[in-house]
Amino acid sequence: MRTEPLPVEPLSARHLLGRYSRGELRPSDHVAAVLDRIDAGGPAGSAYVLLDRAGAMAAARRADAEFRDGRPAGPLSGVPVSVKDLLDVAGLPTGRGRGGPAPGPATHDSPVVAVLRRAGAVIVGKTRTSEDGWSASTVGPSGPATVNPVCPDRTSGGSSGGAAVAVATGTGPIAIGTDGAGSVRIPAAWCGVVGFKPTWQRWDYGPRGDRLSHVGSLTASVEDALLMDALVTLGPLPPDPAPRPARRPDLVWPVLSRASHLDATLRERLAGLLDGPVPEVRLDTGDAHRALADLLSAGEYPRLADGPLWPGHDQVARWGADVPESGLRAAEATCRRLTAAVDEALAGHDALALPTVAVPAFGRDEEFPAGTAARDWLAWAEHTFVTNLTGHPAVSVPLGTGPDGVPAGLQLIGRRGGDRALLSLARDVRDRWETRTTRKATP
Repeated sequence: MRTEPLPVEPLSARHLLGRYSRGELRPSDHVAAVLDRIDAGGPAGSAYVLLDRAGAMAAARRADAEFRDGRPAGPLSGVPVSVKDLLDVAGLPTGRGRGGPAPGPATHDSPVVAVLRRAGAVIVGKTRTSEDGWSASTVGPSGPATVNPVCPDRTSGGSSGGAAVAVATGTGPIAIGTDGAGSVRIPAAWCGVVGFKPTWQRWDYGPRGDRLSHVGSLTASVEDALLMDALVTLGPLPPDPAPRPARRPDLVWPVLSRASHLDATLRERLAGLLDGPVPEVRLDTGDAHRALADLLSAGEYPRLADGPLWPGHDQVARWGADVPESGLRAAEATCRRLTAAVDEALAGHDALALPTVAVPAFGRDEEFPAGTAARDWLAWAEHTFVTNLTGHPAVSVPLGTGPDGVPAGLQLIGRRGGDRALLSLARDVRDRWETRTTRKATP
C-alpha cells in the first residue's frame, strides 16, 4: 500500500469507508494527508481555528488496526471530521470565535461530539466561526475570514463557514455546525456542499441551546447527512446503495416577500429534473424578521458580561436590553403563526423548494450585503431563518452554479419530524442532478 495525495474533490464517508474496508487506503495515511493540506494554508487552512494533530493521528492509527483485523469500531471508524468552535470537544478549548487568550480546555464533549467518538470518527480539529456565531459570514476577531474555495474573493457564508470550507476542500466529509438563522445552510450553499438543519431538538445542542439554535451537519453527500442523522438519533443505518423512489417528488415553490436572484435559474433546473413545472404557493412571513431580531438580541444580551464583543455584535447584544417582555411574547406568537403557515404550505406535498440564499455571495471580508441597515443585519437571510423560527427540518443541496459562478444551493423544507423522508428526497433530487449533468458531459 502506498500513501497517495489527497484528491481535490471531497470524498464521501461512504467512499472512504469502502476503501478502508478493501485495504486500498489506511486511515492514518488519509488523515496525515488531510493534516498536510490544512498545514499548506489556502482555503483549507483558513477553515480551522485549531487542530488536534496528536489526537487525530492516534485515532487514525487505532482505526488502521481495526480495519486490519476486519473489525472497525463504528460506522465512522477512521473518517476525519471537524467540529465548529461553538461546541465543546473534551481536551480542546472552545473559543466561540472570540479574540484574546484561549480559554481552558473543555472537560466534556457536547452531545453530538460524543456521538462522533462512539462511531469511531477522527476529530481533526475545530472550525472557524464568527463571534458567538452571530453573523451569516465568517468574519470576526478570531482571525482572517475563511476563504471560499470556489470563489476566493467571495464570502464562504457563516457562521459555519469554516465547516463548509473544511468539507469543500476535502479535509473531512462530515463537519458539525450550528444553525440559528441559516448558519449551516448558507455556507453550504455558497461552498457547494450539503447542509442539513434537523427538526428543532431532534439533535441535542447541549446546555447552550435555545429557541432558535440547531446543531446540524455539513457533508460531502446527502448519504453522509443521512448516516449522521441515523447515528445521532439511534436510527437504522441507511442502505447502500439506496433504493430509488418509486415516484416523482411532489414539490411546491414558496413565494416569500424577498425574491432571490436564483429563482428563475433554480426553478428551471428543478423543472428539468422533475419533467414538469413546480407549482407556487404564497408564504406570508409577515414580521418574521422582527421576531428573529428580538429573539436573537435578547439571547445575546447576557453575553455582554463575558467581556468585550466585536464591533456591531456589541450593538446587537445591547438591543436585547430594550426588548420588552411584550416584544418577546409577540415574537413567540409570530413563531406559532409562521409554523402554521409552513404546515399549511406543505399540506399534500413532500417538501417546499426554494433557493437557499436570496442574495449573491458578497465580499469575503464583509459581514453582510452592502446597504444592509444595522438593525436589519439578517433580513437578507429570510429564506433560511424562517425554519429556525418554526423548527421545520431543511437541507441545502448543491445544484450547479449561479450566474456569478458561485455554487447555487437548493433548499428543501420538510415536515417537522420528517427528517429522514426529507433527506431521502434530497438524495433523489441530487441524484437526478448528477445523472443529468453526467449525461450532458458525456460526448
